Amino acid sequence: MKFGKLPAKYDPRTLVYSDYILPDLMPEVLPPSVYWFKKLPTNWGKMKNDVLNDCTCATAGHQIMNWTANANLLKTVPDEEIIKTYTAVSGYDPQTGAKDQGAFLVEVLKYWRKNEIGGGMIDGFVVLERKNIREVMESVYMFGGCSIGLQLPATVLNKSSWVVPSMGPAGVGVPNASLSHAVPVVGYDTRFFYVVSWGGIIPMTYEFYRTYSDEAYAAVSKDWLNAQGKNPLGFDLEKMLADVKNITAVPTTVF
Repeated sequence: MKFGKLPAKYDPRTLVYSDYILPDLMPEVLPPSVYWFKKLPTNWGKMKNDVLNDCTCATAGHQIMNWTANANLLKTVPDEEIIKTYTAVSGYDPQTGAKDQGAFLVEVLKYWRKNEIGGGMIDGFVVLERKNIREVMESVYMFGGCSIGLQLPATVLNKSSWVVPSMGPAGVGVPNASLSHAVPVVGYDTRFFYVVSWGGIIPMTYEFYRTYSDEAYAAVSKDWLNAQGKNPLGFDLEKMLADVKNITAVPTTVF
């Protein structure tokens, strides 16, 4: 297994999820469980994250699988498309194998907003408040998932579920920057978030997310919304998409 998420990167142009919440319309109680991943086969494919540090790009590929399966049009993104994306955002050289150094999750999302990955683009994305369980649940329910970044502890390697170890985030349970990993959240219930990593579904406790997460984003796909036949209740999608169009007019000082 490989990893490859570079440290959480701040871009002042990134839209903030909470700015688009409509409190009077947002449901106070969400469904107790959402299992979007159950429309897919057990093996999601590793998308080269077993040999390359491309977890940020595999996250996009797995999210596409999740969206399209729930629209009854499952599309698996070819490995070459994932490598193409990884090359574009990181400088990786597929001919020599040089610069396999990982990528920034936000840069993958920015690339995806302007370029197709496996034939599809996102319409925009918003950053979630760090470690906010409710916002992750809302984004999974409304947008079919979200992309999160984690600094994993060594205790979860080769484990079928991710839980905070008994000693807490200390010793071998400390958040490890060398094990920084990006995964999509594609479901939840009363105890777990369900993420895709290295080709399979891994349940992750809420406490694990609070302890080891360092960034989270919700990407908006009209394909998903159209397939669901609804707009996200409680989220001002129209304003968010209008703001996306104005992003490029705002200069950035962080690159």
